[in-house]
Amino acid sequence: MRTAAGDLIETVVIPNHDQGFSTVCVSSQVGCRQGCAFCETGRLGLLRDLSAAEIAKLRRELKQKGSKNPPWKGTKGAGQGLDG
Repeated sequence: MRTAAGDLIETVVIPNHDQGFSTVCVSSQVGCRQGCAFCETGRLGLLRDLSAAEIAKLRRELKQKGSKNPPWKGTKGAGQGLDG
């Protein structure tokens, strides 16, 4: 997905077939500051945080594309879990 400014961002649906549900992880940042050589998002560097309106738009777009309302949702930037 892209923001109005043309920034590329990710939203990931992670199915858990054993438990019968999915987790949706919505981006909160454009890029990532981790800089992992194997990751295209990391190669961008951290460009900026998304606004609340941009995150809400991502959620609406997911619903429009037919994504069911999963019981587990997360909002984080790529690599954010590695920030110390």
